[in-house]
Amino acid sequence: MKKFKLLFLLSLLTFGTMPYCWTNTFNEINAVALPAPINVVASDFETNAVFVTWEYPHDMTYIFFEVYRSTTPYGTFTKIGICYETEWIDSEAWPTIKPPQNVSASSSYSNGILISWSDPVLLPKSYYYKIKAREAGGQNRTSAYSPMDVGSMLDYLDTQSARIFVSESALGPYSLLADNLPSPATGTSTYWHNPLLPATTKYYRITVSLLYSLKPSDQSTIIIGSTITPTLTGPSLVCTNNTTFYLNGTPPGSTVSWTKSTNLTIVSSDYSSCTVTSNGSQLGWIEAIISGVPNPLRKDVWVGPPVTDYVSGPLSGYIYNSYYFNAYPPKDYLAEASYYWSVSPTADLYPDYSGANIYFYYPSGYQVTVQASNSCGSSNMVYTWIDIYDNGYYSLSPNPASTEVTITVTKSNSEQSSLINENIIYEVSIYNMYGMLQTQKKYMGDKFTIPVYNLKEGSYFVKINNGQSVISKQLIIKR
Repeated sequence: MKKFKLLFLLSLLTFGTMPYCWTNTFNEINAVALPAPINVVASDFETNAVFVTWEYPHDMTYIFFEVYRSTTPYGTFTKIGICYETEWIDSEAWPTIKPPQNVSASSSYSNGILISWSDPVLLPKSYYYKIKAREAGGQNRTSAYSPMDVGSMLDYLDTQSARIFVSESALGPYSLLADNLPSPATGTSTYWHNPLLPATTKYYRITVSLLYSLKPSDQSTIIIGSTITPTLTGPSLVCTNNTTFYLNGTPPGSTVSWTKSTNLTIVSSDYSSCTVTSNGSQLGWIEAIISGVPNPLRKDVWVGPPVTDYVSGPLSGYIYNSYYFNAYPPKDYLAEASYYWSVSPTADLYPDYSGANIYFYYPSGYQVTVQASNSCGSSNMVYTWIDIYDNGYYSLSPNPASTEVTITVTKSNSEQSSLINENIIYEVSIYNMYGMLQTQKKYMGDKFTIPVYNLKEGSYFVKINNGQSVISKQLIIKR
């Protein structure tokens, strides 16, 4: 067997300056004329890669090698590079380590902190390698694949180590708290307990690496010990009577100050609670500022009775239609309010969150009223007006029809010429039972005839739009 340093020098004389290995793609040659490489070995490498080596039992010059890789021994092998030496470094095959997840810190033990995390290491699939020899210099001779081998670096994935860092501040600096802690490779949770760590404000970061690897994971998210995370609790509604808010989990030795919105008055406060009363309405808030805790604790509240300033909705409409009305400002869930709607004269009323849908049957002027209430009291009663008109009605004749149908607009007695006259444009659309438009045209006057001879027998819907309302009528075609 010749030394491949000599082969490489000869290849330089033939091809000029050329790298040892590269990843250009060559066309496959099916002819098998060269012996296959032997003794393929794939193992871990000191720079966190797979180191593939082989031998070639042939004494010819101008030989280069194609390196193939697959995730299964019976899968499709993909060419990953070409080399003039008998070794290949596969740096892409080393596993990627992800940051630890679900990091938490709590006082599950007395006089200390319990730190837990889960470890989502991305395990690579076993990589199998084959080598093929090819003759350079424009020759077409190539070898069969070598025997396959799988990288032994996968054996190290069963052994991992974790490191825990701690800091008094979220911005650091972080110091090493514990090292070489076992960490499972399957992603299950693990934990570490330090009985000497006092229950004060701490921030933690976790890193995990493979044993013997130079590639640690990214650092996990900053987590503060939940045992010393304070909470501010209390009701969502504040009335004129005294209402108390409580502060829990305050770190020992810290100081507390209280602030609030302008519509609240502080009656009393101390290290663990604050009592307030209302002096207005609308949204408000109370806030506890704790020394050593980065952000104040804030609770939003509603102060006093609900507020209704006005009612929005249409000012006019037509019978046999529904119209929607809103109370403003809209309902806020903190106010815990109920809204009471009424309409006079009577119409069908369907209230919802802070609005109401009203269906009108008769022409008249209607007053729509709303008032909101909660346990603190009631809002102002606000109202609006809507005028409902009679826009006449339509008849279809003949019905059933065969070749044409006549639509007659009947005027109301009270609105003879003001609402229905020859200046109104009627858009008439005919739809089949599947909602598909069959014909559409605009007409004027009190009576107009529509040809329907091109419609098949069956049921249809005629929609008449006068610009103010849309009326639907059923039409039967029969011959």
